[in-house]
Amino acid sequence: MSETNETVMNAMFAGASDYMVKALNPNRLLERVNRLVKSSAMVWTAKPANVGPVWEL
Repeated sequence: MSETNETVMNAMFAGASDYMVKALNPNRLLERVNRLVKSSAMVWTAKPANVGPVWEL
């Protein structure tokens, strides 16, 4: 296992929701942030009537 793979595995095991290595691709970063925002919005929503907008970045 490479050092990068071990670092990613350790981060995920420690509770990270995602992990990106350098050099960041801006479009991929926005996709991941948007996915995390959407998934956290689903967790926060207790009832369908309370669903608010999820911002598209």
